[in-house]
Amino acid sequence: MSMTVIQKLEKCKASIAAHIKRGAGLNSQRGYELVDRYEGLRLAAYELKNSEWAEYCKANDMAVGHDGYDLFAK
Repeated sequence: MSMTVIQKLEKCKASIAAHIKRGAGLNSQRGYELVDRYEGLRLAAYELKNSEWAEYCKANDMAVGHDGYDLFAK
């Protein structure tokens, strides 16, 4: 069974959190790769035309208009 876009977003968000926890930041190749991956998934989720994106944002206490860079700002 393949992962849904929302599941992939959760996994990518966890990868970003782990990257930050290790002391790394946005200004690295890996940081930008993670943002790019999150952005692609975010756009795919936003185009789902249902409430999954809004529910994902609400469950993670994020604004509907957030992007991958915002995850590094926390």
